[in-house]
Amino acid sequence: MPAQEPGQPALRLRVLHAGARVLAHLPPRVVQPPHEVSVLAVAQAHSTLRYAARRAVVAQFAADRLGLAPSDLLPQLVAHSCLGAALTAYEQWLQRAGSNLAALLDEALRALDGGWAGTVE
Repeated sequence: MPAQEPGQPALRLRVLHAGARVLAHLPPRVVQPPHEVSVLAVAQAHSTLRYAARRAVVAQFAADRLGLAPSDLLPQLVAHSCLGAALTAYEQWLQRAGSNLAALLDEALRALDGGWAGTVE
């Protein structure tokens, strides 16, 4: 995506694209909202292993767009906010039978729009 594209919308599109790739590779039992504790525990454990890596990718993306280091406050805030939005969408998907994870993720990420744009002086 072009660097001149606004940061938050570009990030949202990248996260949605990555989420679609993950969903395409999950077995059907996991793609449907799991209602069994064991399936949920496995899915959460699997995701937990990737949280730091996901935050690092998002922090690097934000840092590149903002001209900051990935370890700086704002890129870290963006990374944690993005992960929080993704986790919230996932939790809502689990609680709402028949809901669409991609739509919930899109909605959660759109709620962050403008949250970090224009805050660097």
